[in-house]
Amino acid sequence: MDKPVRTLRFDTISIYEYSEALRQDGPPRFLILSFPDTGLVSSIAGRHLVVSEGFSIVGEIDAPSLSHISVVHNGRAVSPIQIYYSEASRILMVLSEVPLPLGIMHPLIDSILTYLHGLGMENVVTVSGLAVPNRFELEKPNVFLLSTGEWRGLKELGFEELKEGFITGPYAALMKEARRRGVNALVIFVESFYDIPDPESAAVGLQALSKVTGLEVDVSRLISEAELLKLKMRDLMRQTREAMSSLEKDLEKKMPLMYT
Repeated sequence: MDKPVRTLRFDTISIYEYSEALRQDGPPRFLILSFPDTGLVSSIAGRHLVVSEGFSIVGEIDAPSLSHISVVHNGRAVSPIQIYYSEASRILMVLSEVPLPLGIMHPLIDSILTYLHGLGMENVVTVSGLAVPNRFELEKPNVFLLSTGEWRGLKELGFEELKEGFITGPYAALMKEARRRGVNALVIFVESFYDIPDPESAAVGLQALSKVTGLEVDVSRLISEAELLKLKMRDLMRQTREAMSSLEKDLEKKMPLMYT
């Protein structure tokens, strides 16, 4: 992964591809987004897919606000926002290893959706946490779905639709922009802790994701290593907690005025 085979620039966002695989077998079936958020549910789920389900890095996304940050993988310095691909399942994933700065969210989502359109893709899906005060009391977190566009078979999955409320952060930007563009976007919300890494909720989210995408995901390792993951991700959770405070994440615990 040295010189890109293709570089695309969208205003302040640059996307670098390092593999031709994305365009060899037709467009990928799904794009999964994985950004640090509530309970790090999305981050844990995304990292589990990379480690356990055969996803390989095929690109990266960069921006001026991230130019001072690199992460090192396999002896190479890359952007903290990476693009992964599974040829077996034909699923693409964008994963960020740092909380997204507020100023980058809209241009990043806008660029990703434009990039998706260029690849001939139609479906975006993600797993995210939904903070609940009684998380300690839940034997199994509940799943809620929020979607735009046309998704077949969602009702048959047996998950409740998120009818009212607030969402903030990158997935709020995703759902608004996807609706305006007519893109099929789906957020799988799983009840979780607000500011404690929650591998158990990530496992529940991945099980729901597998039903939507058809990707068989083994979450046994994720559950068995839950306590270790909480320790490993405490620094990212601290950074994400600080970022969430600027995103007014507390709004997610409230209902819109017209419905109260």
